[in-house]
Amino acid sequence: MQAAKKTPEDLSNVFVTNSPLLLSRLAEGEETVKLTGGQYRPETKALVGPTAEAYIRNSNFDLGFLGVNGISEDGELSTPNESEAALKRLVMANTSRVAVVTATEKFGERSFRQFGSIDDIDLLVTDARVPEPFRDLFDGTELVEDTFG
Repeated sequence: MQAAKKTPEDLSNVFVTNSPLLLSRLAEGEETVKLTGGQYRPETKALVGPTAEAYIRNSNFDLGFLGVNGISEDGELSTPNESEAALKRLVMANTSRVAVVTATEKFGERSFRQFGSIDDIDLLVTDARVPEPFRDLFDGTELVEDTFG
């Protein structure tokens, strides 16, 4: 949601999301917005499952934004749900540039299901400066820090 709020209004975009909440924010502009479909997961208010996976599998993206629940000390990206992890892996596989958007409180956390590593991402967007113990892990990754304020 934070990344969507910062989207430049002078670009012509086609947005795809599995978030009904994000759909309403993205639809405020004149851009084309598509919803993946799928089973609603109340914990994250997102659509997951075979329908959402098929939509992503059959699409190609220039830039994909993903949230994470944990970034471990070894650079593992994780989320607590298998269906969400599967969808995130598909987005990463079908995207030219992968951006992870996260709060710095997620650093040092590890959730149930790994879906990738920092080696898989091109851009990291955070609410504050990346903590020192993690900075070396992001060598070669574009950092956009302190952006949610």
